[in-house]
Amino acid sequence: MDNRSKLIDLFDYLIEALPLSDRAIQIQPNDFETLINKGNSLASLNRHDEAIECFQESIKLNPDFSTSYSNLGSSLIQLKRYQDALKCFEMAISINSEFAPSYNNLSIAQTHLGKLEEAVKSANKGKYKWNGIKLKLKLLIIDRSNRASTFIYRCL
Repeated sequence: MDNRSKLIDLFDYLIEALPLSDRAIQIQPNDFETLINKGNSLASLNRHDEAIECFQESIKLNPDFSTSYSNLGSSLIQLKRYQDALKCFEMAISINSEFAPSYNNLSIAQTHLGKLEEAVKSANKGKYKWNGIKLKLKLLIIDRSNRASTFIYRCL
């Protein structure tokens, strides 16, 4: 099976999952994890406005679950709402400081907001050190000025 076929299969799976999620939510409206799963499916389909609604509802049901905030922030990044995303990742980290993806995503939001030094620090706080290296490469692409290049090489 080629990559295109795999993507089509994944797309079909996500489309089929949505009504099942809706049915599960009807049966158990307070199941925040089902809302997260539905939000993840919607986000994978680039339906971020709808995904945001699911993540926000899951937060109302369980405000102490960091993944809801992290996923909400990821969808906000896709909509270029970086300041809102930043707050979500900070909240996720305050709940669970061991969840490395929140640090990586926080660094992406910080990068888009021009907070480059903070972005590198956030990426390096996660468990995956390579995220910091990836971020440094992204910074080169985002801002090719001498100032950014000097900053990046100083961090290496």
